[in-house]
Amino acid sequence: MVGAFYKGASVVSLRQALRARGLERSVADGLEPLVREHFEGALATDWMAVDEVATIYAAAAPLLHPERALPVRALGRDLARTHLTGIYRVLLRLATAEMIVGQTARLWSTYNGKGQLRVVRNGPGAARLVLEDYPEYPAVVRESLCGYMVGAVELTGASNVRVVSEAGTDGAWTFDVTWR
Repeated sequence: MVGAFYKGASVVSLRQALRARGLERSVADGLEPLVREHFEGALATDWMAVDEVATIYAAAAPLLHPERALPVRALGRDLARTHLTGIYRVLLRLATAEMIVGQTARLWSTYNGKGQLRVVRNGPGAARLVLEDYPEYPAVVRESLCGYMVGAVELTGASNVRVVSEAGTDGAWTFDVTWR
């Protein structure tokens, strides 16, 4: 798959979380018909247009996290905890924050149909992820990635996890990750 596409696994997890809180219908009813159809029918292995994923996240996050200043970031953190506390729970007990950040770069193309992600180590407790060849990466999805990284790194036992995303050079995006 080539293009601005995103695997449906996170949308499936989000839909389940919304359903558990009685919010699935509220989100679905607020979506345009085609986006609603994709939201309701998404499978974890489906490729979805990243703009549709951004629309779904933007609609769902404030309902799930009305008290949060950055509800999409909180949603990303939730998704990391959902995805990584199942069968990966045992592996996370052995993982370090450095390993998790490195795996993020290696797994990028498994879940994203566009862009190249690489990691630059900035010393103990710090790394920079650089996303290249994807200047139009939606702000909502970038924010969810920040939250996902926070959640994933926290699951290794790290504390004070921070992720800051900025526009880099030549249309690249940077994600500076720090932890203790």
